[in-house]
This record gives sequence, structure tokens and C-alpha cells, in this order.
Amino acid sequence: MNDLSTQKNKRIGEVDYLRGFAVLAVIAIHTSSNSQILNLNLLLIVNLIIDVFSHFAVPLFIFISGFVLSLNYRGLFSQKTFYKKRAKSILPQYIIFSILYLLLNIIISEIHGNLEYPSIKTVIFYFLTAGSSYHLWYFSLIIQFYLFYPYIIKIYEKFVGNYETIFIFLALIATQFHNLVISHFFLP
Repeated sequence: MNDLSTQKNKRIGEVDYLRGFAVLAVIAIHTSSNSQILNLNLLLIVNLIIDVFSHFAVPLFIFISGFVLSLNYRGLFSQKTFYKKRAKSILPQYIIFSILYLLLNIIISEIHGNLEYPSIKTVIFYFLTAGSSYHLWYFSLIIQFYLFYPYIIKIYEKFVGNYETIFIFLALIATQFHNLVISHFFLP
């Protein structure tokens, strides 16, 4: 049986199967969502069931990213090389789709008779917040994950060596609870 640590830079077939499964779930989400419910019928119920049960896709993609990164980037690694590789893997697609959605928004505004060009400030804001379209939120999430991964893995390795992973787990739960309380009670 092969140790996972010896498989650095090798493709793992099962991970590709998981990716394919997640891709199919994303397709199911986008094809089964129904923005207008006119009447209750069997097709609507089936679409709702497919939509609800397909929402594992994004967490699965995040899990796969973390798993593959943990196989390739553990211990000592060059953060500069890590960030360069991650930037090459995500930024071109993000920039292309952000530009396409900005152009699409301009075209749609022209079709509706109120041609509106976004200001440079707005364009910069959209690029920094993945705001060109709501579809781009995943890019924002994965970019944040890539930015913080070297620090997450350092913290994890510090505690896992001392058998204190339960502390990390409890700290993460406390952080999540704190964020929920703040967002529910103190943010508009």
C-alpha cells in the first residue's frame, strides 16, 4: 500500500472521481434551480430535490483543494513558489470571467435602455470583491483559501505535533460561533 506522502505530484484517481462528481453536482445545481415558482408540480419538486441534494459540491471542491494542497505543500515549502503557482492556476480565469461579466452587464444595461459604464473605482471594487457577478463568489473563496493556506498549515503542524488538534477544533468552533453571533445581533 502506498503512503500518501510518497505520492507527491502524482495524480490520485479517486480525487479525480470526486472532482467529476462535484462537477456533476454543480451542473445539477445550475440546471435544476428555478427562479420562478408558478405552480407546484412534479418537475418543480424533482428540481428542488436535486438542487438541495447537490449543494455538497462547493464544500467538496474546497475539501479536494485542501487535500491536494496538503499532499503537495507540507513541512517546509517556498511560499513564493506556492503563491506563484496558485496565482497562475486561478487568476487568469478569474480575470477573464470578471471582464466578461462586466461587459455583459454593460450590454444588458444598453438593452434595457439605460447604458451605464462602470467607473474605474467600481471596476477595481468589483475585481477586489468578485462583484462582477454573483457566480464569481467561489473565486473569492478559493483565493482567500490560497492566501491563508500557508498560515493554516503552519498552525496545524504546530498543534498536531503536540497532540493538541482538539484545541484547534474548539478554537474554530468558537470563532464560527463568534462570527454567527456578531453577524446576527450586531450587523445590519
